[in-house]
Amino acid sequence: MTTAKDTSTALPVHDVHSDELHTAFERDGVVLVRDLLGPDEVAEVRRNIARYRKWLLPALPDDWQRREPDGTLRGMYFLERVDPYFAGFGEDERFCGLVERITGRSATFASIETFHKPALIGSPSLVHQDGVYYQGTDIVGVNMWIALDPATRANGALKYWPGSHRRGLRPHGGVAGDRYFQAMLPDAVEAMGPPVVAELPPGWAAFHHDMTVHGSDANTSGEARLALAATYTLAMD
Repeated sequence: MTTAKDTSTALPVHDVHSDELHTAFERDGVVLVRDLLGPDEVAEVRRNIARYRKWLLPALPDDWQRREPDGTLRGMYFLERVDPYFAGFGEDERFCGLVERITGRSATFASIETFHKPALIGSPSLVHQDGVYYQGTDIVGVNMWIALDPATRANGALKYWPGSHRRGLRPHGGVAGDRYFQAMLPDAVEAMGPPVVAELPPGWAAFHHDMTVHGSDANTSGEARLALAATYTLAMD
Protein backbone atom coordinates (compact mmCIF):
# COMPACT_ATOMS: atom_id res chain seq x y z
CA MET A 1 0.00 0.00 0.00
CA THR A 2 1.15 3.56 -0.55
CA THR A 3 1.45 6.24 2.09
CA ALA A 4 -0.29 9.55 1.47
CA LYS A 5 0.42 12.97 2.91
CA ASP A 6 -2.05 14.91 5.02
CA THR A 7 -1.72 18.58 4.17
CA SER A 8 -2.34 19.63 7.80
CA THR A 9 0.75 17.91 9.21
CA ALA A 10 4.33 17.13 8.29
CA LEU A 11 3.85 13.54 9.45
CA PRO A 12 2.72 10.99 6.84
CA VAL A 13 -0.75 9.53 7.29
CA HIS A 14 -1.09 5.80 6.67
CA ASP A 15 -3.83 3.40 5.72
CA VAL A 16 -4.34 0.65 8.31
CA HIS A 17 -3.05 -1.88 5.77
CA SER A 18 0.08 0.07 4.82
CA ASP A 19 3.29 -1.94 4.72
CA GLU A 20 5.21 1.14 5.90
CA LEU A 21 3.72 1.33 9.40
CA HIS A 22 6.62 -0.32 11.20
CA THR A 23 9.29 1.61 9.31
CA ALA A 24 7.56 4.91 10.06
CA PHE A 25 7.17 4.03 13.73
CA GLU A 26 10.82 3.08 14.09
CA ARG A 27 11.84 6.35 12.43
CA ASP A 28 9.41 8.81 14.04
CA GLY A 29 8.17 7.14 17.21
CA VAL A 30 4.63 8.06 16.11
CA VAL A 31 2.36 6.82 13.32
CA LEU A 32 -0.84 8.47 12.14
CA VAL A 33 -3.56 6.14 10.80
CA ARG A 34 -6.60 7.28 8.84
CA ASP A 35 -10.09 5.83 9.28
CA LEU A 36 -9.30 3.51 12.17
CA LEU A 37 -12.95 3.88 13.19
CA GLY A 38 -15.87 4.53 10.87
CA PRO A 39 -18.57 7.12 11.64
CA ASP A 40 -20.89 4.55 13.24
CA GLU A 41 -18.07 3.25 15.44
CA VAL A 42 -17.16 6.78 16.52
CA ALA A 43 -20.81 7.37 17.46
CA GLU A 44 -20.90 4.11 19.42
CA VAL A 45 -17.78 5.00 21.40
CA ARG A 46 -19.19 8.44 22.16
CA ARG A 47 -22.46 6.91 23.42
CA ASN A 48 -20.57 4.59 25.74
CA ILE A 49 -18.40 7.39 27.08
CA ALA A 50 -21.56 9.38 27.85
CA ARG A 51 -23.12 6.33 29.53
CA TYR A 52 -20.01 5.70 31.62
CA ARG A 53 -19.79 9.36 32.61
CA LYS A 54 -23.43 9.51 33.71
CA TRP A 55 -23.87 6.18 35.47
CA LEU A 56 -20.45 4.94 36.61
CA LEU A 57 -18.17 7.92 37.13
CA PRO A 58 -20.06 9.42 40.13
CA ALA A 59 -19.35 6.31 42.22
CA LEU A 60 -15.66 6.00 41.31
CA PRO A 61 -12.59 7.28 43.20
CA ASP A 62 -11.62 10.90 42.66
CA ASP A 63 -8.20 9.91 41.32
CA TRP A 64 -9.88 8.04 38.46
CA GLN A 65 -10.72 11.38 36.89
CA ARG A 66 -9.20 14.81 36.27
CA ARG A 67 -11.01 18.11 36.18
CA GLU A 68 -10.40 21.63 34.97
CA PRO A 69 -10.03 24.36 37.61
CA ASP A 70 -13.75 25.17 37.29
CA GLY A 71 -14.71 21.52 37.89
CA THR A 72 -15.42 20.60 34.26
CA LEU A 73 -14.39 17.04 33.41
CA ARG A 74 -10.96 16.82 31.80
CA GLY A 75 -10.34 13.07 31.69
CA MET A 76 -11.42 9.64 32.95
CA TYR A 77 -9.00 6.80 33.74
CA PHE A 78 -9.15 2.99 34.05
CA LEU A 79 -12.46 2.60 32.21
CA GLU A 80 -11.65 -1.03 31.43
CA ARG A 81 -11.61 -1.95 35.13
CA VAL A 82 -15.34 -1.42 35.65
CA ASP A 83 -16.90 -1.44 32.19
CA PRO A 84 -16.90 -4.54 29.94
CA TYR A 85 -17.48 -2.42 26.84
CA PHE A 86 -14.17 -0.61 27.24
CA ALA A 87 -12.32 -3.75 28.30
CA GLY A 88 -13.53 -5.42 25.10
CA PHE A 89 -12.66 -2.39 23.02
CA GLY A 90 -9.05 -2.35 24.18
CA GLU A 91 -8.66 -6.11 23.84
CA ASP A 92 -10.10 -6.18 20.32
CA GLU A 93 -7.70 -8.11 18.09
CA ARG A 94 -8.10 -5.46 15.41
CA PHE A 95 -6.29 -2.97 17.63
CA CYS A 96 -3.87 -5.35 19.33
CA GLY A 97 -2.90 -6.74 15.96
CA LEU A 98 -2.36 -3.27 14.53
CA VAL A 99 -0.11 -2.32 17.45
CA GLU A 100 1.89 -5.48 16.82
CA ARG A 101 2.27 -4.66 13.13
CA ILE A 102 3.31 -1.10 13.94
CA THR A 103 5.86 -2.07 16.59
CA GLY A 104 6.99 -5.49 15.38
CA ARG A 105 6.45 -6.91 18.89
CA SER A 106 3.73 -8.79 20.74
CA ALA A 107 1.33 -6.40 22.49
CA THR A 108 -1.00 -6.71 25.49
CA PHE A 109 -3.81 -4.30 26.27
CA ALA A 110 -3.19 -2.45 29.55
CA SER A 111 -5.63 0.42 30.11
CA ILE A 112 -8.01 2.89 28.51
CA GLU A 113 -8.85 6.53 29.26
CA THR A 114 -10.61 9.55 27.83
CA PHE A 115 -9.30 13.04 27.17
CA HIS A 116 -11.90 15.79 27.31
CA LYS A 117 -10.67 19.19 26.18
CA PRO A 118 -13.75 21.41 26.68
CA ALA A 119 -14.38 24.35 24.38
CA LEU A 120 -12.67 27.58 25.48
CA ILE A 121 -11.42 26.21 28.81
CA GLY A 122 -9.66 22.95 27.93
CA SER A 123 -6.24 23.18 29.54
CA PRO A 124 -2.99 22.13 27.84
CA SER A 125 -1.26 18.82 28.32
CA LEU A 126 2.26 19.88 29.17
CA VAL A 127 5.04 18.33 27.11
CA HIS A 128 6.07 14.93 28.44
CA GLN A 129 7.00 11.33 27.72
CA ASP A 130 4.66 8.57 28.88
CA GLY A 131 7.71 6.55 29.83
CA VAL A 132 8.31 8.79 32.84
CA TYR A 133 5.54 6.82 34.58
CA TYR A 134 7.30 3.50 33.92
CA GLN A 135 10.60 4.41 35.56
CA GLY A 136 12.03 1.52 37.56
CA THR A 137 10.16 -1.08 35.50
CA ASP A 138 10.87 -2.99 32.30
CA ILE A 139 7.57 -1.83 30.73
CA VAL A 140 7.56 -0.48 27.20
CA GLY A 141 4.26 1.08 26.22
CA VAL A 142 2.48 2.27 23.10
CA ASN A 143 -0.48 4.64 23.19
CA MET A 144 -3.35 4.46 20.65
CA TRP A 145 -5.01 7.91 20.68
CA ILE A 146 -8.27 8.11 18.70
CA ALA A 147 -9.92 11.43 17.81
CA LEU A 148 -13.68 11.44 18.48
CA ASP A 149 -14.05 15.13 17.59
CA PRO A 150 -11.99 16.90 14.95
CA ALA A 151 -8.60 17.55 16.57
CA THR A 152 -7.31 20.87 15.24
CA ARG A 153 -4.63 23.42 16.07
CA ALA A 154 -7.30 25.67 17.58
CA ASN A 155 -8.78 23.09 19.95
CA GLY A 156 -5.56 21.45 21.12
CA ALA A 157 -4.53 18.69 18.71
CA LEU A 158 -1.61 16.54 19.79
CA LYS A 159 1.85 17.85 18.97
CA TYR A 160 4.87 15.56 18.59
CA TRP A 161 8.63 15.74 18.24
CA PRO A 162 9.30 12.98 15.67
CA GLY A 163 12.35 10.86 16.40
CA SER A 164 12.48 11.91 20.05
CA HIS A 165 11.89 8.33 21.20
CA ARG A 166 15.43 7.43 20.20
CA ARG A 167 17.07 9.73 22.76
CA GLY A 168 15.84 8.20 26.00
CA LEU A 169 14.02 9.75 28.93
CA ARG A 170 14.41 13.50 29.40
CA PRO A 171 14.32 15.32 32.74
CA HIS A 172 10.79 15.76 34.10
CA GLY A 173 9.35 17.48 37.12
CA GLY A 174 6.08 17.72 38.98
CA VAL A 175 3.37 20.19 38.00
CA ALA A 176 1.99 22.63 40.55
CA GLY A 177 -1.54 21.74 41.59
CA ASP A 178 -1.38 18.24 40.03
CA ARG A 179 -0.28 15.36 42.25
CA TYR A 180 0.09 12.94 39.36
CA PHE A 181 1.26 14.60 36.16
CA GLN A 182 4.92 14.96 35.19
CA ALA A 183 6.18 17.41 32.56
CA MET A 184 9.49 17.95 30.83
CA LEU A 185 11.56 20.84 32.08
CA PRO A 186 11.04 24.00 29.96
CA ASP A 187 14.68 24.30 28.88
CA ALA A 188 14.64 20.72 27.62
CA VAL A 189 11.48 21.39 25.59
CA GLU A 190 12.89 24.58 24.07
CA ALA A 191 16.08 22.80 23.04
CA MET A 192 14.14 20.35 20.87
CA GLY A 193 12.84 22.99 18.47
CA PRO A 194 9.30 23.23 17.09
CA PRO A 195 6.93 20.24 17.17
CA VAL A 196 4.68 18.79 14.49
CA VAL A 197 0.92 19.17 15.07
CA ALA A 198 -1.17 16.08 14.30
CA GLU A 199 -4.57 17.35 13.20
CA LEU A 200 -6.93 14.36 13.01
CA PRO A 201 -10.57 13.98 11.88
CA PRO A 202 -12.90 11.81 13.97
CA GLY A 203 -11.95 8.15 13.72
CA TRP A 204 -8.31 8.81 12.83
CA ALA A 205 -5.62 7.77 15.30
CA ALA A 206 -2.08 8.41 16.45
CA PHE A 207 0.09 5.58 17.80
CA HIS A 208 3.11 6.74 19.79
CA HIS A 209 5.97 5.13 21.69
CA ASP A 210 6.21 5.84 25.41
CA MET A 211 9.49 7.71 24.84
CA THR A 212 8.06 9.97 22.12
CA VAL A 213 7.86 13.55 23.37
CA HIS A 214 4.37 15.00 22.99
CA GLY A 215 1.76 17.32 24.47
CA SER A 216 -1.13 19.54 23.43
CA ASP A 217 -2.04 23.21 23.67
CA ALA A 218 -5.07 24.71 25.39
CA ASN A 219 -8.42 24.70 23.62
CA THR A 220 -9.01 28.31 22.59
CA SER A 221 -11.83 27.43 20.19
CA GLY A 222 -15.57 27.03 20.62
CA GLU A 223 -15.35 23.33 19.71
CA ALA A 224 -14.69 20.53 22.20
CA ARG A 225 -11.95 17.96 21.54
CA LEU A 226 -12.82 14.50 22.85
CA ALA A 227 -10.47 11.54 22.43
CA LEU A 228 -10.16 7.95 23.60
CA ALA A 229 -6.73 6.47 24.31
CA ALA A 230 -5.72 2.86 24.95
CA THR A 231 -2.29 1.82 26.22
CA TYR A 232 -0.58 -1.43 25.19
CA THR A 233 2.55 -2.96 26.68
CA LEU A 234 5.09 -4.66 24.46
CA ALA A 235 6.88 -7.95 24.98
CA MET A 236 10.56 -7.60 25.78
CA ASP A 237 13.08 -8.63 23.15
